Amino acid sequence: MTVGIVNGNCELMEDDIELIESVLSCRFVKENDEIKEIHIVSNGTRTPKQISRDIQSVLIAKYDLNIDYKKISIAELPGVEVEKKESRLKIEKISFEDNGKKATVKIALSNESDTYESIVSGINTSRNIDRMLAKSVLDCVEKALGVEDRFILEDVKNVNLSSDGVIVVSAVYILGEVERRICGSSLVENDHKKAVVKATLDALNRIVSK
Repeated sequence: MTVGIVNGNCELMEDDIELIESVLSCRFVKENDEIKEIHIVSNGTRTPKQISRDIQSVLIAKYDLNIDYKKISIAELPGVEVEKKESRLKIEKISFEDNGKKATVKIALSNESDTYESIVSGINTSRNIDRMLAKSVLDCVEKALGVEDRFILEDVKNVNLSSDGVIVVSAVYILGEVERRICGSSLVENDHKKAVVKATLDALNRIVSK
């Protein structure tokens, strides 16, 4: 894992960070190949500590880049609100069935008018179960949007930034000929499977609510 050294395109990282809830804009300050500062403008709906944690999670999970939180500067513009419509999907049910070598997960998500369900089965390993949970959420969201083959799951990781960890989910959102990477995170707290679902929704809800 690199510490503050970046060889890739910072614009891609800035785009990913701007997808984090309450972040309005992001700019990196580099010196040679080292990130000296990350400047964030927030709408003030989440605490700087929460935003900083999510930024660290995204950079570690997607770019293998470890950034000291002291390099992250967050300014708030409370008058600027991020649009949040009631059409955002909420968790109705998460179920898991252990069938020995195989496992099945079922996710139900709902908005104010409809409920969408998806069932995914596969090999019964902890890592694959995480991927099945995330894939099931992607399927539900595609049903809610009335589209097919719009999202591609990239990875699900547990990042050790707290005592219980932080789940980070990355995926690709396809719109016509454009591909955009999206990313979401959630504290594990007491329910690992629910954290995977919440992290996936964190990446997708801004798209669903548009």
